[in-house]
Amino acid sequence: MDLKKLAEPFPASDVEWRIAQAGKNAKGVWAKCLAYITNRAIMARLDEVCGPENWSNDFKDAPGGGILCGISIVIPVSGDDYPINVTKWDGADQTEIEAVKGGLSGAMKRAAVQWGIGRYLYNLPEGWAKVHDGGKHYGKAKDGTPFHWDPPPLPDWALPGGSGAPPVGPVQQPKGGNDKSAQDAFPDDLKPVPLTKAQMTKIKTLQREMNISDEQYHLRIRDLYGKTKTNELTKADASDLIDKLEQKRAEGLTS
Repeated sequence: MDLKKLAEPFPASDVEWRIAQAGKNAKGVWAKCLAYITNRAIMARLDEVCGPENWSNDFKDAPGGGILCGISIVIPVSGDDYPINVTKWDGADQTEIEAVKGGLSGAMKRAAVQWGIGRYLYNLPEGWAKVHDGGKHYGKAKDGTPFHWDPPPLPDWALPGGSGAPPVGPVQQPKGGNDKSAQDAFPDDLKPVPLTKAQMTKIKTLQREMNISDEQYHLRIRDLYGKTKTNELTKADASDLIDKLEQKRAEGLTS
């Protein structure tokens, strides 16, 4: 059993995308999207690498109303020793749509990342959706404006046979990648501008006032923005996060 194979890149057909942020300005609709491995592909990878009989998953309630998933793998050892069973856990909040199903799905995807499955997707640059009338996917901007969109193409290193990590040196755009016309509508404040000290202070204050643990906080920013640390957030990410936290706090006060 070669567990390193769990971390190998997947075909583009096994990657699903969702809109993380979307808005509209004078130039039109813009949208940022995040990539995930489908649960079906995760199960197929575990079957292929470990064998269907050598892995299992389990779910339980998480603090704060979320869902935890544990993926267990029976790992053989040399000699006459019995194999060992190793479980890695991670969790997700329940989604607003199909709360239980969405929570189970998100928790399993995160638990899979603990085993290296799909972790390479965190190395992708910011994903700007191509918004156009012929897009295969449907979304809505923050003001409710509907739009159709397609995800950006994956670079070669994030496809089967690739290293799973971007090359060192100048970034090469994938074929059919983000050209200037696809970025005309992107607002200036969503370009990679670091968050401000005031925003960082505000986020820490909200986290403390809302009793959000570090673990829950890092899960949230990873799910929303594909980042793992506050200082990796852009100015726009931080502004959106503050809005979401303040809204959640207000809902808690009025419930």
